[in-house]
Amino acid sequence: MSKLSTAEINSTLCYEMIHSLVDRILKKNEIHDPNFLKKMHEINAKEKNFQISVRHSFPIERRELKYIGTCQNCGEKFFIEKE
Repeated sequence: MSKLSTAEINSTLCYEMIHSLVDRILKKNEIHDPNFLKKMHEINAKEKNFQISVRHSFPIERRELKYIGTCQNCGEKFFIEKE
């Protein structure tokens, strides 16, 4: 995210924090449903430096996954990211 502006970073952080609020505090299993949208609109109405949206056009850098896992049940192979 180093190529993003401060406004884009703040918008993204707020977006993720709203998801945390809805999931962890309100205990709702929803994505961009009424609780999320209500909080997003509340913040956007007061915020002057950035706006939160459910869509973005940020450049996304994808790292290539280097490791291959194998399912112990069926033998199917899949890419994994080791931490």
